[in-house]
Amino acid sequence: MRLRLSRWVWPVCKALLALAIVAAVGWQFWRDLSHEQLQNIVIKPQWLVLSALLYACGQGFSGWYWYRLLVTFGEKPRVLPALRAYYISQLGKYLPGKAWALMMRGTLIRGPDVKLGVALIATFYEVLTTMASGAMLAAVLFTLWPPRLLSDALHPAWFGLMLLALCGLPLVPAVFNGIVGRLGRRFQTVESFKLPRLNALTLIEGLATTSAVWICFGLSLWAMLQGNVPDAPDLSVEWWGRCTAIMALACVGGFVVIVVPGGIGVREWVLDRFLAPELAAASALAVVIVLLLRVVWTAAEVVVAGLVWFLPGPRRNTA
Repeated sequence: MRLRLSRWVWPVCKALLALAIVAAVGWQFWRDLSHEQLQNIVIKPQWLVLSALLYACGQGFSGWYWYRLLVTFGEKPRVLPALRAYYISQLGKYLPGKAWALMMRGTLIRGPDVKLGVALIATFYEVLTTMASGAMLAAVLFTLWPPRLLSDALHPAWFGLMLLALCGLPLVPAVFNGIVGRLGRRFQTVESFKLPRLNALTLIEGLATTSAVWICFGLSLWAMLQGNVPDAPDLSVEWWGRCTAIMALACVGGFVVIVVPGGIGVREWVLDRFLAPELAAASALAVVIVLLLRVVWTAAEVVVAGLVWFLPGPRRNTA
């Protein structure tokens, strides 16, 4: 009886918690959208397109690092099938549970030259590396340019460091190699787990490569501001730093809240919370920026997934 309860209590609680988060954020946004300042908003489509392009380009750096990890692990993937699998798998994050995107990517790339188990482990390592670099950048940039939203609570740079510790600990070579080693001992007959040991250079390469993801995401947020906010700030190092730090903290925060698919609600709440004070007199527009960013980024993922799927060449790594 207890076993039966344990099988469905956690999924039900997780679903209820996710619904509660989304409902709370939705109610707050519905209330904010009634602000009179939003009645005369003018949206500039060209900036929305630029925001989408910058987002898609940013994702490509993570996709490239994942390809490099597969090569480091001794696999022989082709670049195009690897990037195709990466971009298409991004749609899986909107399904309940964080594992769907991982499984989609591994299934799409598996073949004679790429083993499924290796693809899954490389995906796990790449995702955590991308999140760790985002948390690291948020901590550094919030230290250099503190946000206008400061309270008696912890400085947001500390939240970045806490997220860095959470996402970065499994990436430490000694920890990661130990995890893979234990998997290998449990599944000694599975060839997929006979992987070379990673070293610090692999992690450094990953943090450097995936930092470019957040640079693009920060620019994407800035482009969204240009498309919706009157007299939006010009691009400067400080404004790029603020946009990048806010975007990184929001995305990584949404990632670690595992009960919400795609970080829906969590990412939007963090963005709105930090972005509104930065916009000063136009603070009411923050909710529009946040919602449009979700729509534009999701549309970009769908369009890019469609484009890479129909590009010429094998859709599986069969060479």
